[in-house]
Amino acid sequence: MTTAKSHRLWLKVLLVTLATGGLYWDFSEGGAGEVPARTSSASAAPTRVGMNLGALNYWSQEFPFADIIDNAEIKVAGEGGWKNPEGLISRNAGGYPVGVPAGTKLIVIIKSGGGDILPVGRYKCTISPGWDVRPSRVARVRSTSRGFDLEILPPPVKGGLYLTLTPSGQQADLSELSCRSAAVGPNDIFNPAFLADNKHFSVIRFMDWMKPNLKQRMKWSERTTPASFSQTSQEGAAVEYMVALANQLKADPWFTLPLEADDEYYREFATYVRDHLDPGRKAYVEVSNEVWNAVFEQTKMAIAEGKRLYPGKADWEANSLYYADRIRAVMAIWGAVFKGQPGRIVRVYATQLGSRRHPTTALSHKDTVKFVDAMAIAPYFGPPRGIPRPGVDATEYVLSHGDEFIDHTIGKALVSKEVAKSFGLSLITYEGGPDYVSFNRRLMADFAKAEHDPRMYDIYMKFLRRWRNEIGGLYVAFDSVNQRYGHMLYTGQPLSEAPKMRALVDFIKESKTGQANAG
Repeated sequence: MTTAKSHRLWLKVLLVTLATGGLYWDFSEGGAGEVPARTSSASAAPTRVGMNLGALNYWSQEFPFADIIDNAEIKVAGEGGWKNPEGLISRNAGGYPVGVPAGTKLIVIIKSGGGDILPVGRYKCTISPGWDVRPSRVARVRSTSRGFDLEILPPPVKGGLYLTLTPSGQQADLSELSCRSAAVGPNDIFNPAFLADNKHFSVIRFMDWMKPNLKQRMKWSERTTPASFSQTSQEGAAVEYMVALANQLKADPWFTLPLEADDEYYREFATYVRDHLDPGRKAYVEVSNEVWNAVFEQTKMAIAEGKRLYPGKADWEANSLYYADRIRAVMAIWGAVFKGQPGRIVRVYATQLGSRRHPTTALSHKDTVKFVDAMAIAPYFGPPRGIPRPGVDATEYVLSHGDEFIDHTIGKALVSKEVAKSFGLSLITYEGGPDYVSFNRRLMADFAKAEHDPRMYDIYMKFLRRWRNEIGGLYVAFDSVNQRYGHMLYTGQPLSEAPKMRALVDFIKESKTGQANAG
């Protein structure tokens, strides 16, 4: 299960570093406000549109699974509140509590009380024998001979959704717990509303599902499986579920693998994808996430390892050289697994928007470019931090300067396109979209208002059209559901209330011919 420490780390990472447009915490080149010299646009490849999925956790407003326990976490009730279970109860390899002493109260958190959106409806639940079940006040429970029926109530009932489980005997094993929507079939994995939200996209990036920002080292034996208690652990979601989702959506999956997993992990992961991904689909393969970005632990690891292997190098160069080493090692394994089927994988090198130094150093190092098919960037656009000045209506200011922000990002993307072309690589994006977000207390609420303002539709459409005409290629938006960067605020939100998602959907329709012909 995700610990309080990892919860805080994830929030810190989310709050500090998801924005780009030249505003990353980079240690290599340029300044936050620097606009690169524009280069002429070569012919743009047909534009395809993909989506990054939101993170799997109980405080998200995204409900991906037919079984809502797949998005839940366990706590233990005690003095001073709920505590993480480590050291308080024993759990088996799948994360299920075993041998729980009498009187212990387990709290299964399905949805925190931070928002009013709940997965309203009726659920058929099963649970192993020996447990008393009490729901929070937003739900009702009716016991049955084989489990219990759970009814999650619609507003105005407010609060978090959780179950309090108490063993009825001296010790109990929670070997089974499932709450499946009454509206889905017995073999359905995913929430139909979640599938409908993401049916438009040709690529689904699983970065937040795989949690490479929290787990840089992995063993295959540690991975999450469909039999695990939930999909929210630091080990990320089960590859079986990610492949199943890609197949069901008829989308290409994009996997962000741990930076330093054992070879068995990479080999078995690749083998499962090869054998179970629909033959008409291809997998995008990326090693970790934003290894160039100094705020992440994987970046610090890469710097330390790079300095050990290449003494005397500056931080940015040590980072680039070591990341190149990891790319060659991982892609060699994937290449061997997919031998004779090279068109089924796209090997990705990801770098900072507008950077020349990082990609030139990494791709030139020991022929790393021979292990890469595409260079990926994150073209966010939005206001630089620290503006506007006090006394200015921040919402109106940033919404009226959209052209300026877009021009800045397109200019940097043209630089990246030139670099990719010099190495014979296609340019794609791993993330992107409006970055009307501030973590300055004075500006936070006003910027958040701008992020979901109806006028964002026209601003975003202008960016997307310029992207199609001047850059082209695969554009993967960030992310599906999120209170800040999200293209929607919750699963199933009407497009009429979600200007960013509506812009993407309308742009896809507008670019239908290019979508169909894209490689």
